[in-house]
Amino acid sequence: MLQVAVVRHAIAEDRDPGGDATRPLTPEGRAKMRRGAIGLARILRGPTRLVSSPLLRAVQTAELIAQAYGGVTLEQSSVLAPGTCGEDLLEWVSTHTAGTVMILVGHEPILGLWVSACLDRTDPPMFIFKKGAACLLEFPAMPAFGTAVLRWAYTPRQLRELGDSETL
Repeated sequence: MLQVAVVRHAIAEDRDPGGDATRPLTPEGRAKMRRGAIGLARILRGPTRLVSSPLLRAVQTAELIAQAYGGVTLEQSSVLAPGTCGEDLLEWVSTHTAGTVMILVGHEPILGLWVSACLDRTDPPMFIFKKGAACLLEFPAMPAFGTAVLRWAYTPRQLRELGDSETL
């Protein structure tokens, strides 16, 4: 069994006509995601992999998640970058399943479309992730479209509230 947590990057600076790859998180986005990452760490134990898109806003989001988990190693993969397709992401996940819990940090619309296809809910897509939102998919065997089970989905606010709470 493989569990895959999917997280959209936090609030980033406005688009720059010169390039989208280097947009950093806003101070508000960092603060909110720091609390959300703590909430994520409270509900999802022991990730074996943390992988982000190489775009700065996703890397910075993943770094905050790594800190909440006490420094889990962060990897980057272009398969999580904007413009990739769900089939490529599914193939990547299928070939990188060492361990049992994986966290993926990326962008819309690829994340929402991919999660919807994994749940066999593609027309219309079931998921549209707000910035800083997360869900957990569970694959009973080798990851394939239509085989995942949704274990939970949290809005950014719900994750922050979990991060702020004294107990679970």
